[in-house]
Amino acid sequence: SVVVNFAFIPHRDIQGNIIGLIGIAHDVTDLANARKRVEKNETRLQHLANAMPQVVWIAEEDGTVTYYNDRVKQFSGVDKVGSSWIWENTVHPDDFEATSKAWTEAIVKKTAYQKEHRIKMKDGSYRWHLSRGLPFSTEDGTKWYGTATDVHDQKVLEMNLENIVTERTLQLARSNEDLQQFAHV
Repeated sequence: SVVVNFAFIPHRDIQGNIIGLIGIAHDVTDLANARKRVEKNETRLQHLANAMPQVVWIAEEDGTVTYYNDRVKQFSGVDKVGSSWIWENTVHPDDFEATSKAWTEAIVKKTAYQKEHRIKMKDGSYRWHLSRGLPFSTEDGTKWYGTATDVHDQKVLEMNLENIVTERTLQLARSNEDLQQFAHV
């Protein structure tokens, strides 16, 4: 099918009376088809992002988040104000300063962003996430594309292993001290 844009303007005589219409027709089929392809691709990308187990996000050059996939619904405290998302309320208070500093530094330097931090979930608990973002610059400016991956189970295991290693190291130090005292006696 053909898509046509019509524009009409009045044709006036010397006294300003309308004596007819001038019509212009412009074939915009290619433009309409291109717009449909773009919309279809955007829909496909949104479905892809929503199928991922991570939170997917897009931010503007200044760091303002303008897109989250549906996984963001698992978080508590993420609010949408106009076309921007406010994420700061989700970060654990003990992690906020380091997270904010890392994000600001990445924005200023236009370098990769990566930070492990605790994020508040809908049930009120906090889970460890690894957030990453990469800047992509075009003639329109820089956009950030990133993810937040739940790494809670791995982080808890890592912390438990560190505690076990620390405890065993202390036990070995005490055993060595006891052996040295025994050898001295």
